[in-house]
Amino acid sequence: MNRTRSRRPRFRALPVARVMVFAIVALAAGPAIVIGYDRLHPVAMSSPTAGPNSASSAISSTGVPRLTPARSRAPSGSVTTISPAESTTSAPSATGSWEVRGAPAEVAASFEEATRGLGVVGVAYAVVGRGGLIRTLGTWRTGPAWSTSKVPVAIAAGRHPTGETQQLIQAALTRSDNAAAEALWANLGGGGTAAALVDDQLRRLGDDETRVQASRVRPPFTPFGQTMWSLEAQVRVAATLSCSPDRTDRAILATMGKVVPEQHWGLGRFDGAAFKGGWGPNPAGRYLVRQFGLIKLNGVTLAVAMAVEPSSGSFASGTTALGVVTGWLAQSGLPGTMPVPGC
Repeated sequence: MNRTRSRRPRFRALPVARVMVFAIVALAAGPAIVIGYDRLHPVAMSSPTAGPNSASSAISSTGVPRLTPARSRAPSGSVTTISPAESTTSAPSATGSWEVRGAPAEVAASFEEATRGLGVVGVAYAVVGRGGLIRTLGTWRTGPAWSTSKVPVAIAAGRHPTGETQQLIQAALTRSDNAAAEALWANLGGGGTAAALVDDQLRRLGDDETRVQASRVRPPFTPFGQTMWSLEAQVRVAATLSCSPDRTDRAILATMGKVVPEQHWGLGRFDGAAFKGGWGPNPAGRYLVRQFGLIKLNGVTLAVAMAVEPSSGSFASGTTALGVVTGWLAQSGLPGTMPVPGC
């Protein structure tokens, strides 16, 4: 599926220099500006007030305008069905071996130029497959998963469904609803029992290093949200998930393609992306903003994970910074530097 005809992504990318001009203007303007690729979009951004990663703590209802219509997306209100007959606890493992390397020197230099001044930034990426080469950029490597952890929680919950599982998964993945994610966690048994079930799914999807946090180490934040999850491990999970024939896995990916418009910053600006974001403050109140998922770039599907600890420490600056990274991805030519193993 990855040897499809090469084509440009569905929005117009700007040269790095122009992206940087927009980035400087956006960061200087603060939370009222969100980066755009053809123009700057004034958007009223709200600081998270109901806790990190909740639907009500995301950016304001005006949202981030998409660069192209997401014709391939289903309505965000629709529910992707996961039935008990389709949800098995022993779905086959689809993992292979992965090699991790830094990006080629010219790619790394371009990335450093584009992201200079944004904060501590990191990206990992790979062509989807059951193994292959993961490339890394920047200096950020690992940290709290925040709401990106809702993806493996949802995958585990989809294999142990109750009558409300479908609606809870929908809310947790499309709106980043904390209460829904905690309900899924509780339905898995909570604590160590739930953590072990989520760990099982991470292992099945190629992540053999992450250990899901079982206890609430930073009240009132969720246990699983404080799991330390590296960008490289997220890429392995996304790349393997993309190739999985399992029906529950396919339903989770479909739901990740229905994220509400107000959370379409970063990877959400690629038409047809399947992704999940997470964000939250450290004990000093400075935000980490991160995302992972699948995008189509020049006809090739990439698994991408990225994160930033913005220089200003604010959530709004973090989403703006990931917008700059997204703009760089669009014009980087990354698939041309990668082997294409496919599924």
